[in-house]
Amino acid sequence: MSPFALEIVTHKFFGVIGETHLVDATGGRDLQLSYTLSGYLTSALLKAALNRISDKAGTLTGTLSVTGSRTESYAQCTFLGYEMSSDSFYDGGGNHYWIADIVLRWRQRSR
Repeated sequence: MSPFALEIVTHKFFGVIGETHLVDATGGRDLQLSYTLSGYLTSALLKAALNRISDKAGTLTGTLSVTGSRTESYAQCTFLGYEMSSDSFYDGGGNHYWIADIVLRWRQRSR
């Protein structure tokens, strides 16, 4: 999670000592979450699942709720999509499933 962006503009006027700062309220921030997709019998099924996630980019908006070892909520979020953390792979060590590690990305508009 990145901090909220502070919007600031600096300007120097000719003949005036110093500079002026125009400071607005804080803007948005980036949120991201590591996630593992697993249990896919074929690479095609894994790719189809990744395509369904990708299709949600820009269309999912609202409050993001994260549950797990701790629960947190983030208001005014837009889902931006995902990035692959590494190449997907076949786990042949007994599970025999396709796996992908991804990073889910959101943008929180304001506090």
